[in-house]
Parts: sequence; C-alpha cells; structure tokens
Amino acid sequence: MLKRVITFFTFFCILNFHAQYINDSSSEDFYTITTSDGLSQNTVNTILKDKTGYVWFGTDNGLNKYNSYDIKYIDLNVEKRKVLTGKKILALYEDDNNNLWIGTNNGLKMYNPIKNQVTSYDLFKNFNVPIRVNSIEKENDSLFWLGTSEGLVLYSSKGDIKKHYRSNPKRINSLTNSDILSLANSEDYLFVGSTGGLNVLNKNNEHFTSFKHDDTNPNSISGNYVKALSLTKNGNLWIGTLDGGISLYNKTDNSFRIFNTKNSDLPHDEIFDINQTVEGDLWIATNGGGLSKLKTKDFTFDNIKHNSNHPQSLTTNSIYSAYEDRDGILWVGTYAEGVCFNASKNNIFKLIRHQVHDKNSIVESKIRSLFIDSKENLWFGTWGGISYYDKTTKQYTSYSHDPKKSESLSFNTVTSIFEDSKGNMWFGTYSGGLNVLNKQKNGFIHYKYSSKHENSISDNKIYCFAQDKLDNLWIGTQTGLNLYNPKTNDFKRFGNIGIRDIKLSNDGRLILGSIGGISIFNPKTEEFDSFYSEKLISFPISEVHLEENDNRIWFGSQGAGMGYLNMNTNQFTFYTEENGLSSNFVSSIVSTDMNSFWVSTFNGLVKFNKKDETFENFGDWHNLPTKQFQPKASVILPDNRIGFGGSKGLIIFHPDSIFKKHRNPRIVLSSLKIDNKDASVGTKGSPLKKSIANTENLVLKSNQNDFSLEFAALDFNKLGGNKYAYILEGYMGEWVNIGTSKSVGFTNLNHGDYTLKLKVINTSSEASEKILNISIAPPFYATWWFKFFILCTLVTLVYYYNKYTIISTKQKNENELQRLKLKSEEDFNQMRFRFFTYISHELRTPLTLISDPISQLIKNKKDKTDKDYHFLKLINKNVFRLLRLVDQILDISKLEGDTLSLQVADQNIVTCIEDTASAFQEFAIQNEITFKFVREHDIINGYIDEDKVEKIIYNLLSNAFKFTPKKGTISIHLNYSDNTKNYIVISVKDNGIGIPEDKLSKIFEGFYQVRSAKQLNPNGAGIGLDYVNRLVKLHLGEISVKSEIDIGSTFTFTLPIKEEFYNIENIKNMVPKRAPLKPTNLNKDEEPKIQIKSKHTKDTPRVLIVEDDFDIRSYLANSLSEKFRVLEAPNGKEGLAKAIKYLPNLILSDTLMPVMDGIEFCKQVKDNEKTSHIPFLFLSAWTSDEFKAKGLSIGAIDYIKKPFSFNFLESRIANIIDTNKKISAKSKTKVDFVPENKDIDSIDDVFIRNAYEVLDKNFDNPEFTANLFIKEMNMSHSGLYRKLKHLTGKSANEFIRDYRLKRAAQIIKQNSGLLISEVCLKSGFNDPKYFSKCFKQVFNMSPTEFSKKYENTEREIQTDLS
Repeated sequence: MLKRVITFFTFFCILNFHAQYINDSSSEDFYTITTSDGLSQNTVNTILKDKTGYVWFGTDNGLNKYNSYDIKYIDLNVEKRKVLTGKKILALYEDDNNNLWIGTNNGLKMYNPIKNQVTSYDLFKNFNVPIRVNSIEKENDSLFWLGTSEGLVLYSSKGDIKKHYRSNPKRINSLTNSDILSLANSEDYLFVGSTGGLNVLNKNNEHFTSFKHDDTNPNSISGNYVKALSLTKNGNLWIGTLDGGISLYNKTDNSFRIFNTKNSDLPHDEIFDINQTVEGDLWIATNGGGLSKLKTKDFTFDNIKHNSNHPQSLTTNSIYSAYEDRDGILWVGTYAEGVCFNASKNNIFKLIRHQVHDKNSIVESKIRSLFIDSKENLWFGTWGGISYYDKTTKQYTSYSHDPKKSESLSFNTVTSIFEDSKGNMWFGTYSGGLNVLNKQKNGFIHYKYSSKHENSISDNKIYCFAQDKLDNLWIGTQTGLNLYNPKTNDFKRFGNIGIRDIKLSNDGRLILGSIGGISIFNPKTEEFDSFYSEKLISFPISEVHLEENDNRIWFGSQGAGMGYLNMNTNQFTFYTEENGLSSNFVSSIVSTDMNSFWVSTFNGLVKFNKKDETFENFGDWHNLPTKQFQPKASVILPDNRIGFGGSKGLIIFHPDSIFKKHRNPRIVLSSLKIDNKDASVGTKGSPLKKSIANTENLVLKSNQNDFSLEFAALDFNKLGGNKYAYILEGYMGEWVNIGTSKSVGFTNLNHGDYTLKLKVINTSSEASEKILNISIAPPFYATWWFKFFILCTLVTLVYYYNKYTIISTKQKNENELQRLKLKSEEDFNQMRFRFFTYISHELRTPLTLISDPISQLIKNKKDKTDKDYHFLKLINKNVFRLLRLVDQILDISKLEGDTLSLQVADQNIVTCIEDTASAFQEFAIQNEITFKFVREHDIINGYIDEDKVEKIIYNLLSNAFKFTPKKGTISIHLNYSDNTKNYIVISVKDNGIGIPEDKLSKIFEGFYQVRSAKQLNPNGAGIGLDYVNRLVKLHLGEISVKSEIDIGSTFTFTLPIKEEFYNIENIKNMVPKRAPLKPTNLNKDEEPKIQIKSKHTKDTPRVLIVEDDFDIRSYLANSLSEKFRVLEAPNGKEGLAKAIKYLPNLILSDTLMPVMDGIEFCKQVKDNEKTSHIPFLFLSAWTSDEFKAKGLSIGAIDYIKKPFSFNFLESRIANIIDTNKKISAKSKTKVDFVPENKDIDSIDDVFIRNAYEVLDKNFDNPEFTANLFIKEMNMSHSGLYRKLKHLTGKSANEFIRDYRLKRAAQIIKQNSGLLISEVCLKSGFNDPKYFSKCFKQVFNMSPTEFSKKYENTEREIQTDLS
C-alpha cells in the first residue's frame, strides 16, 4: 500500500508541477450520483473508500456501496423493526479485518462485507436517549476512538468500552463539552472537536487541554463549534468550525491562524469537513460556499462552486463532506443533491476546451492551429476564430469574424498562426485569406487573392508560414508558394503546387510538404526539386519535420501514414497501420528527444521510437479525451508539455507523466443469480457461505446449473467505458469478448468442475483476471451410487431373465459340462488312487521279500557274527520304517481322493491307546523320558476306527519324543468330553521345545515346519500333523494345539464314539485283530555298539564321522573301523569339538543335521587354524548342483550322495588321506623359512608365520626348547606335532634346530667378522662341535668351509632360504 501511495504521490506532483502554465477545463467537471441512480438519500454526510476499492456513502437514510456502475443499499435494520433506528450515517471507519464500523444518529453498528451481516452495539445501556456517533478515529489494530453525543470513547473491535471521557465542569482537565463532533489522532495526542471548542487529550496523563474562541484574542480558535479536524503529515492541525471558518493550530505557542471570508478567499465560514490530499493541500467543504482547495504552500484558495450554466459543475454549494481517495479521485457529499466526484487528477491527458458557462475560455473547442509567441503566450486557431491565452493573467482573449466589422477576422477557420521577427501576428484562414493583427486598433489587416492583381496572395486558403534568416516571410497556399514584400506590401508567387507545410533547412532552402510528395525550393535560384511517391499520389503531406545532423526529411501524410525521405538515396520509407501505427491519417509530428516522436493521428496519439521503429499507441484505454486531431495543430508549451489540437479541444500532457504500463482495475463479483433469482448470502437456498465478492470456490447443487454472475471493474476514472472478456475453462476453449456488458450467464451446465475467468480488455497492459472456481454437483442419476444401483438392478434382471427364460438350455449344457468335469475329476482321483495303490503294492512286495527273510536270518543268530547280526537288525528296522511311510502315503492319497473310509467298531478305547503307547515305552526308558498314560476310566467303550486312532496317536507321540529332551515328560490323557459321554478327548502333552504362538495356525498345513523343529529334525517333511489333521476330520473330530516356547505343547483331539454319529456303511460288527506295534526307535540316542576288534597303531588315519541318523552313523563307523580309527558325532557342534580335540585325518559329514548343519560345520572347520588343513568330505541325500557348489566353495574336498557304495566311499577316503600325506611331504621342503610376501592367503601360512615370529624372538636363546615353543604357540604337544609334521615333515626340535642353522648361515653370509664360535653362540648353540656337526648335515660342509665358499654358494643359499 505504501508503495502505491508513493507512486501516486509522485505522479500527482508531476502533474501539478506541469499544470502551472495553463489549467485544464475538466477540474470542475463532476459526475453526479443521486437517488435516480440508486442512492438511498441525497444528503451525504460521510464518504469512505475501502481496501477492496468500493466507495461507501453514508446518507441521512442509510448506507450505500458503489462499485463504479451500480449502487447497493445496505440494510442496517438488524432487529427488523418497523421503525428503523440509526438510519442517519454520520461516520465510517474500516478496521484491519475489513469490517466497516458505522457511526449513526442512534448508536454504533458494524457491517461484515464477507458474511453480509450487520451487528448493532449498545454503547451505554443505561441511557434512554439516542447516542450519536459523530466521528471514528483509529488508535491501533484493535482499538478506535468514538466521538459521541455523550462523550469520548475508546472502543475495542471486540465490542467493549476501554475508556470513556465526559465533560465534568468540576474538573479542570476534563472535556469542555460531551458532544464530540470530530477527531484527529497523533501518537501522543488526540484532538477532540466538540460543540464547546477544541480539546487536546494527552494520552500519557489523560489530561485535556481546552481551546475556545475569544473575541478579544485574534490568535484564538476561529469558533467553538468544531465540526472538522485534519492533522497533516508535518503535524499541523487544521480546524473547521461552523461559525468562524478554519484555523491552523500552532503547537509551539498554542496559537491559531484564522482563515475566513473576511481575510482570505475562503468562500464561506460554515465548515463541515476538511480532507487532506496526497500533496498536503486541503479540500474544505463549506455549507453555502461550495468546495474550496487550500494550497498549504502559499495559503491560497481555489474555489469550486455550483454554476447553473455548467451542467457538470457542483450540484449545490452546500457541501457536507469532501474526500479525496488514495487514487486521487475527489468525492463530494452534498446536502440534498447527492454525490459529486471528479477524476481529472488521474487524467494523464488534460483537456482545454470551450466552456459555455465561462467567458474565460477558448472561443471554440475545435482547434485547427496552435502557436507560442515570443512572450510565451498561447494562440489558438479554431473553427470559430482565434483565442489568445495570457500566461500572466491566466485570461483568454478571443477574435471572431463579424460581418458588421470590416476589421474583424476575415474567416473563422484559422489554419495557421505565425509571429514574424517584428512581433506581428499572422493568421492564415481556410478560405478567408491572410490576416495580420493590428494590436493598436485591436483589428485585422486582410490580404486576399485578386485576379486583377498579380501581386496579390496566390490563394485564399492559407496553410503555413516560415521566415528565413533574411527575414523573408514565406506563405504556403493551396496554389503555390508566396513571398511577402513588406516594402511594397504585396506578394511574389512561386510554383503552382498545394503547400501544406514549410520548414527551413540549415542551408536556407525551403522544405515544402505538398500533395503527393516533398519539394525543396532554393530561394537563390528560385527553382524546385520535387520528390514524389506512388503511395503519396492522392494524399497531402500534413507536416514535414527536420532533425539536426539528419539527412532525412520526416513527414506525416493524410492517408499514407508517416515516414521519411532519405536525401542521400532520394528514397521514401513509410510506416503505416501494418507497422503498428494507429492510423494512416497523420496530423502532426513533435520531437521531444533524439530517439522518439510524438505523433497525432485521426485515431489517437502515438509515440514512435526511431531507433527500434516501434509504436506505442494511446487511445480510449488511457482516457484520451479525443482521438481525432487536426493537421499541424501541435505545440510544445513552456513547461515542456506537449499540446495537440483536436475536435474536442487542446489535449496537453507531459511525456514523463505517462506510465508505460497502465494498471488495470480490479474486477469484483457483485451478485449471483440462480434461475434468475437473487442468491446472495443468507437468502433461502443460496449456496454462498460468504458474499460472492469474497467467494473463491462456488459449489452448486445439480439443480442450480442455470445461473448468472454480475461483476464490475472498480474503475471510477472510466465510468462504463471498460470492456470485458471471459472464459469458462472446462466448457469453452477461447476467451469471449462481451463489450461493456457486466454479467455472464450459463444455462444447463453439466455437472463437473469449471473455472470462470474475467478480465478487462486493455491492450496497453497485462490483463488482471478475476478467477472463480465453480463445482456443480451431479444429479442423483449421475452419481456413482445411482449408477451402481442401476447396474446391480440390470444385472439382477438379466440374471433372473436368463434363469427363467433362456437358462434351461444353457443350464442343461452347464449341468452336462459339470457332470463331465466331476466325472473327469473322479476318474483322475481314481487313477491317482490306483497309481498310489499300485506303487504301494509294488513297494510292499519287495519290502516283504526283504523283511521276511531278514526276520528268518535274525532268528537264526547262532551261525552269525555280531556284525552280521547288527546289520540284519538295521535292515529290518528300516524296512519297518519304510512300510509305515508307504502306508502313510497311501492313506494321504486316499484322503485327497476321498476314498479312505472309516471302519468303526465298538471296542475298549483304553486298550487301543495302551497298545499304541506301549510301542514307545522302550524308547522312553532308553532316553530317560517319563512317559505315562493317564485315564479316568479303565474301560471306555465306543465306536472308533482303531487303525486311524492308532496312526493319529503314533504320529503325535513320534513328534513329542523327537522334540522332548532327556529327563523330559510325555503323557497321554483320555477322558469323556462331557457328561453325555458322546465324545472322548485325547491329549498328548510334552515339555519339549514348544511352538511359537504366531506359528500355531500353520502347523496343520501340509509341508510346513517350524524353524526350531526343523533344526532338531532337519530330515522331516512336514506332513505328519497334516496327516493327523486329515485323519481326525475323517473321524468326524476336531483337533487343536496349545504351546509355549521352552514349556511344551499339548495336542488335543475330540472324537465322537456313539454309533449314531456314523453311517451304516462305516460301522463294523467285529473288531479286526491287529498285529501289535513293534517297539519304536526314533534314532534319538545310540543303541549299544558292536565292538569290532581291529589292530590300529598311532599312524593309522583317524576319520571323524558326523551324522545325525544313528543307523547310518553306526553303519559307517562299524564299516570303516577295520582300516581307520573312527570318531563319531551326531551334529556339527559336537563334531567341531572333536575335530579340534583329536585333529582327524579326514572328516566325513552329513549336510542336514540338528544344532549345527554340515555347511556351517565345514565353514568353522576351515576357519579354525588348528583344523583348517583337515580334508572335509560331504555325504548327503541333498544332491542339487547348487547345494554341491555351496559345500565345495567353503572348502569341502568332495561330495558323495546317498545312497552310496561303501567300497567306493572307503576307497575315496583312503585316496584323499594318502594324497594329503604326499602333498604334506612335498610342502615340507617349501616351508623352510618365513615368507617374504606379507599378503597371507591361508590359515596354514598364518600358522608358519606365527611360528617363525616366535623363533625370531628366541633363536639366540640356548634355553629355548621345544616345550617353551609349544607354550608360545598356545597348542598341545600332539596338536603342534601333527601340524608341523603335516606342513614341514619335521618335529618341533627339528624345526627349531633347522631354523637356528639357517640363521647361522645368514650371519656368516653377512661377513660380520665374527668367529665361528661366536656365530655358534649367536645361533643358540652351546657346543661348537655339535653346532659344526649339525651345520655340516644341513649344508654338506663345515661352517668354516661355508664361510670361505660363500661367494660361490651365495645363490644356492639364497635359493634355500627362499
């Protein structure tokens, strides 16, 4: 806002500065708004322009809002009383929240323009008389002062009184009167005008200082009825009174300077309002004297009054309010005559025209020629005579043709004016010849064409004058060039061309603008050089223009645009409408600087940039008073303003005051109509939550799609002259120009989202757009739910139509297809069942042929060795396992094919469960597990399928024993489920590893295994519990599980045992006899091993077998024990411990094992320094390439799959051990010294390096023995021995001795000068003879010989050390 104010202030200063030469005629032209225009009452007491740009009028009958074309009455009758109270508006104030506070003759009101709501406030509840609020003045963002008929009030915008001051005659520093009429506020003082004088409130001490009129004191205030106060920016206080004019308060000495009708040009002493302008001047509203403007610089008054002869003057001299808004528009509130306003201050282009009501104006508005004389007075040549403006007196003198007076002007249309070097004023007329003003006689001397006198002027149509350096006066006429001879008082004629303009060149030639081209006349030779263009054939040159140091003659034509003649090339260049010129009829050219021309045309003004050859046009959008200008009617005024004469008067402006970008006015929405009915906020059915002017998103119902919007541009400078365009995005693709219309309407818009954009069409600036988002809800039949409902209805109808009409054939086909499909599925299930039955039969036959002979061989134990007997039992046990697995697979196949049937019979269920549980007793004892069968009754008879129940319990017990550790507890519980004894409940409980709670819901799924269970039973397939679940459901029962980690699990299943639960075909009268279950061995612990006596020595290779399956581990151990010393471990963790302890020659390991699997076991063996050299061999049923690659990548030497050939396995183990020994034997010759390369690639290299580092520190110590070496290496004696033997082929003593000898050789080789005995001691030997003996054994020569032959043997030693 501050930037905007500064901009306007600068603009106004420019205008005022340049307005000193001549004043325009429009400053007293007012527009008038009355009740006929919509004003509620014609007496206007107060005026305010709000932040949005609306102008508010407070009248004797309510509040009015004006938007430049329409007035809206604001109903303040909140209570809707029959008699409106507070209808007279006395004061207006807008707060920071855009609320309008209204002082009335009966209290305070507040209008919210956003919500269109009025709130009434009772200031003093105990007062029964109306309270007038005469004035409102801002204190801060939330507080403001009220001047009321009952004192001064500091009021909060929240609606409460903060302070209240009233007149108290008993107090010295109180108000002089409680009837407060006016207020003016500063930082420390509040100036209060009352009916009893002026009061000044000191805000710091809350004391009042009073000033009253004193007839005896000329420096006292002018009157006691203080109606108006105005505090200027420099702190001066102006006081307007109703009985004494105005006063200027001097705060220095508390004196007043009075201006009244007696001592100044103030038109009236009854002052109603004072308003300060941006420049600091004052508008003074008087009741009876009109409006006066006080110029504070020189304290002069310019008075504006009503003039009955001037229709656009003030409507009355009774002025109640004066208000110049932030845009420079003057608003005047009158008594009984409405509002008058004047926007001429904003006009860039000022107009001087004939005023019918004012004799002091030009004689005629149609101006044909202009001239500034040597005294800087302005001459007007019009179509009605001549007017002369005296710049000193500001008065006009006019001359016209009078047929009765011969010395009067010969013809009223004056086409040209000229002052010669002697001060004579020459006037050319259109057909009345030449006139010279006789100032003594105040008349004219006439020169006209005469056919009788050849020395007369050649034509009565005179267009131009020029005087050369020799004071020759040249006149251009319709028929040629004339030279005036002052001596003979006649003329000499040259040529016969129509001359419209004459300019003098620097060399004295005359440049002539004529019809069709340009001619150059040489006075010396009296010859013409003419230049014509086809484009100018029928068009006259209106004016020619010459520039300094420019070889171009510029011209403007009446029909061919403007351009120039290049004197170097004699070529014409034209600029026309096609190049951006506003009109091809160019009237005049004025140059203000080297780069541009101002050009008048028949269609506005143009600024032409010579450098860029561009045009900037000025017309309607710049409030140009007229667009048609007359040829050669131009002038540069003494104040550097430019003047152009046109059909409506003289247009004057200063080039510096023209802003390149014209600010477009703000567009506001004023009303919304739906179905051509008002839909303002608060009306019935209105979609508005706040006023349409403050609405950004308009949401309409589906039946509100016929609507219209009214709008306006808040432009009080151009009433009704703005043109508009709009676009509704989402409905149309292009802008639509609607001219001056201020409304848009839409009919039957489809539902959806739209964006309405409005703009003022202004070609001179960027358009400012008003945007409104519009959303129209879909009708019920277009909503998604209705469409969904229709779709569902159609689908339902189609469904039932098909079902009851044409569905029969289709249904038959579908039924047949379904029958075939079911038959196909049944055939498939039967085929699958037959396949599994066949496979089971084929498997059972060989298994039977294996099982039975094996059983016979086991019975005949006498003629068999222990080993053979052990192998037979092993075979028999695994045949039994395989038979059970085959039975289980067959049952699952039957269950999936729905072919497994129940065979229930009445029997003692306790006996059935006891038989199944007894198979686990031996296993429980072997593994120290407490196992018991708990039942409430010894006999529980019921119908069950013994085979299915046995399999259920067998699988549950198998799982319990697998996952229950030693010393654990497993129990079976049997009881009736309730008193009806229709069901039994069987539970299998254990205190094993338990099942995670989040896994309980999945354990009955096929092939699912809990991770912890998988570690303990890696070979499990995860089908046992699925099999159990299927069997329980087949038996019409239910199964559930409860489990906690490390506490145990309880599997509970319920079975019906009454006959009525089962179909007749499932009931058997007799219980089939079943063979007792064989004792179960789950391979959880070892059976007694067979002792195979083999003679082994300490050199016999040691093999570590790591396998979780006891049978396989036992078989391998017994088989390999004949050739190898065998160690066993059931998992990788125990295997690693034994590998570190015993350092076997080879490790044979399974892959899938509990606790630690084979892959992790192999990795830890290879990462351990003590065991990294041990060959690792995998033996597993997992034979995929990916699994093999993973095992080999971590260091395994080979991968043998199950089932395997023992002979092959035995040979492979022997070959690996033998090969490893050979590699070790070769490597001992290579690992003789510390490697020079520090990049260690293996654990063996690290071991050798550590050994040499220990010897480096102690090799010269004779006390350093093998025992100390073992201690330093942090290894056992046997472990270090085997490691050194494997890597170097040497014992610890040999390794230390050889190292010392090589160090001795190094010392001798260094030629240190030491004696051999000294070298002996340096190498850790005590006896020189023993040293020489050992040295010779290694190097094949004595130390002395080695020293002498060093040079010849250096290479050999170097090689040996490497």
